[in-house]
Amino acid sequence: MSILPAATGTAQWEPAVDPQEFETSISNLLDTPKLVKTMALHTCIALQAVATAVPEFSCPPERRGLIVCLGGDRIDYSEVVPHLPGTNENELCYNHASRRIPPLWLLQQLPNMTAAHIAREWDIRGSTHSFNQSTLPLDQGHLTARMLFHQKEINELLLVAVDAGDIPRAKVWHLTGPAELQTLST
Repeated sequence: MSILPAATGTAQWEPAVDPQEFETSISNLLDTPKLVKTMALHTCIALQAVATAVPEFSCPPERRGLIVCLGGDRIDYSEVVPHLPGTNENELCYNHASRRIPPLWLLQQLPNMTAAHIAREWDIRGSTHSFNQSTLPLDQGHLTARMLFHQKEINELLLVAVDAGDIPRAKVWHLTGPAELQTLST
């Protein structure tokens, strides 16, 4: 397991929070508030964590990098199951899916949408990578961060780890140079 410097921002889903209030708090973070309707819960949590980190970049947008490591079962089938006749959540069969699957469902479930939303909101135009698997792929993120700094593709990097499990949570590290990577070990 890798060791990271202290996270600069964290967020966690609190089930007791009113979903409408949470959605409003996230939309207040966005340049385009309506985009919150296109986001899955884990994306909102990641945005909240980045907002708490308050990254202040000292380099141009083209020299900023982003790595999102997303782990856990992030796909929410609850909106799709009613449109799959004769099935239940344990036996999904897409052969008989109706055309009434909500159009935003696919957009919310795309693996790189979390990275796309963060890059858009924080004007990150440099190298952007997204790693998604059932376990949190931090080692892939560390290796890629080292490579990006070593090849001088970026000056600063946001490393975002999102656990999209039962209680989604996220941590953010704002790395301002290759010297900070020396504290990372795999």
